Amino acid sequence: MDTHALKIKRSNLLLKCLMALTLLLFVLQYSQTQVFDLGEFASTIAILAFLRGLLLSPFMLNTPMKEWFKGNVGFNKQSYQYFILALVLALVGSI
Repeated sequence: MDTHALKIKRSNLLLKCLMALTLLLFVLQYSQTQVFDLGEFASTIAILAFLRGLLLSPFMLNTPMKEWFKGNVGFNKQSYQYFILALVLALVGSI
């Protein structure tokens, strides 16, 4: 397997594990307090949306971060939509 494809596959697995960990932490917080906090829920969804935006651009996971914003490399349209959603939900969660 190509090294680039292997790096992308490992990065995808890492991001999916982070998504699962985020959900697990939210469920644990709810089970311990028995209080459904809408701010915490919005923040959890914001984190998941941000990670989903990264997952939609797999070639970005193979390039260094300083090259992400150059002309030939960039996020796709759906990634930007998820990033905007994450920003809005993070602002709602912080109120």
